[in-house]
Amino acid sequence: AILLGAVRKGRPIPLVAQVKNYGNAPARVLSAESKLVFLKPVLRTLREGEEYAVSFEAAGAPPPGPFEGLLILRTDQAQAKEISVKVLGTGVR
Repeated sequence: AILLGAVRKGRPIPLVAQVKNYGNAPARVLSAESKLVFLKPVLRTLREGEEYAVSFEAAGAPPPGPFEGLLILRTDQAQAKEISVKVLGTGVR
């Protein structure tokens, strides 16, 4: 799970989640999508096929109080086309 803490519209979210491939063959993360409409993931490639970073922007106002949703990572791997990661935080006005 990714714990974002307090999230407020227009404020930076100081968390960066790293995605690492520990396998023997390259595995690419092609995209990142949030199932929370107010949260926009930003995917960066650190080392192609090996390491990626996902940061978040509050693209809209989160509902006040605790929230829970999913981050969907799409890959080029047949056995893991999508990886779902739970995202938790607290909306603050």
